[in-house]
Amino acid sequence: MNGAVNMSRRTMKAIAGAILIGAVMSVTATGCADAPAPTQITTQ
Repeated sequence: MNGAVNMSRRTMKAIAGAILIGAVMSVTATGCADAPAPTQITTQ
């Protein structure tokens, strides 16, 4: 029983970590995608 509870907590932490990393990655990806656009407009 205790082992199962420990396992579920571990998986929950892993899932939460993956979601957090995914959110950060998507934010940085959109930030990188958005950043060059204004600079291109200003340079042109």
